[in-house]
Amino acid sequence: MKYVGGLLLAVSLAAISCSSDTSTDPVVNVSVESSLTSGSVSATEKKSDRTQVFNSVSRIRIGRVRVLVSRMILHPDNNSDSINDKKIKLEPFMYSADSIRGRIVASVVMPAGVYQKIKWEIHRFSSSEAPSYSSDTTFRDFVDGNRYTVIIEGTLDRDGVVEPFVYRSNVTANIKIDFSPSISITTDTPVALSLMFDVSKAFKDSGEILDPADSKNVSKIDNNIKDAFKANKR
Repeated sequence: MKYVGGLLLAVSLAAISCSSDTSTDPVVNVSVESSLTSGSVSATEKKSDRTQVFNSVSRIRIGRVRVLVSRMILHPDNNSDSINDKKIKLEPFMYSADSIRGRIVASVVMPAGVYQKIKWEIHRFSSSEAPSYSSDTTFRDFVDGNRYTVIIEGTLDRDGVVEPFVYRSNVTANIKIDFSPSISITTDTPVALSLMFDVSKAFKDSGEILDPADSKNVSKIDNNIKDAFKANKR
């Protein structure tokens, strides 16, 4: 899966009421923050018959990761019935992570409760939706002819030479991120959820860097990106 530098983005989004809640339910202000667990990843030295073998790309540095999220859902703890999922964000928003930690990418109001996981639905804009976002500075890179869902910008060290790269993907996926342990959201205080992008999970395989310019690595990188997100409560 083709899973993510200068422009810094912050998107503050309106609250969406939950379909399974009544107006009398207690609610909590929840912010969703983005961050990178590390801005860079290096290849691991390998030895084969006493000969050191290196991938030509020895290091990747990430400047920015952007992911188009079409919908965000929270799943209550110990509840297998999806009808009780809290659909807290129903319109598209941009997950943007860079060197600034704790960037708020979404703000919502949601019911108090105990939650087990968060689900992101990553889908392309439809051909009919795309024109309405073409002049939007947040979304315009995602509405060209390819209608990307993930754009990752950075640099890589190839044989001692630093090169810029942009990795683009139009992959679609539903990404479920477990909270371990489950999180309790009460009305006592506002809550911040941190969703971190792990660079090493996206661009590393068996100790070697996955060169984003090599088309043979596209499938691996795309699949890795699905597992590159971590969540926790701050």
